[in-house]
Amino acid sequence: EDYGVLAANGECVAGLCHARGSNAGIPPAWLMYIHVDDVEKAAKQCVEHGGTVLDGPRRMHCQMFCLFRDPAGAVAALIGPD
Repeated sequence: EDYGVLAANGECVAGLCHARGSNAGIPPAWLMYIHVDDVEKAAKQCVEHGGTVLDGPRRMHCQMFCLFRDPAGAVAALIGPD
């Protein structure tokens, strides 16, 4: 698998994306995650305000996930409860 999570006390606290498989062409980078209560709703709001959904929303391990690009070109991820 290309992505692994670390858990503490039963909660996801960190993730690591390996540079292989579908992630082989991604250059090294830090990705900011924004915690929201409803990932699907927040993804729709991103699009309504000019952003672009790049991946998701989808379930990723123990949470919902969505990768997006804002209107200025910055990339970030939404993360929230399943």
